[in-house]
Amino acid sequence: MPKAKKVVDPIAAMEKEIATLQAKLGKARDKAVTEGEKAVAKAQAAAKKLSEKQSKVKARLDAVRSKHKTKPTAATKNQLAKLRTDAKAATADAKVAKQALAAAKQALTEVKGAQKVAAGRAGAVAKHDAAQAKKAVASEKKKAAAAKKRKAATGTKGKAKAAKAAA
Repeated sequence: MPKAKKVVDPIAAMEKEIATLQAKLGKARDKAVTEGEKAVAKAQAAAKKLSEKQSKVKARLDAVRSKHKTKPTAATKNQLAKLRTDAKAATADAKVAKQALAAAKQALTEVKGAQKVAAGRAGAVAKHDAAQAKKAVASEKKKAAAAKKRKAATGTKGKAKAAKAAA
């Protein structure tokens, strides 16, 4: 005897697939937020490090400037020129790091915003589904009560007709 084929409701299958994909999407959003937080922390560390480097180079530049003012020599002049280029490079690096930090923070804000919107939508959908389920239960109860009334009314009418016919 052949096995009975399992009947698959396409709507239920799609709903199940949607639920699975929603769960995957939620995990992907969580992962994106975590990666964004890591990127911000990394960018902050890099910006801090480059800012400290810039401060050290500027402090050395100031020290060499004061030394060159008191006793100008060719060596201090060369040191001064080298430190000026180092200071410009350090300033440019610090500026790039601050821009990268700002970009990472912006990206994190966007990802968190998208996650918050998705959570709000999911909450609204869940609330709507619960309300619809409640309405469906109430509707079923009304239908059952109406059917019971019809059955009771049909039963009494049938008895009345039977009584007339017998008389």
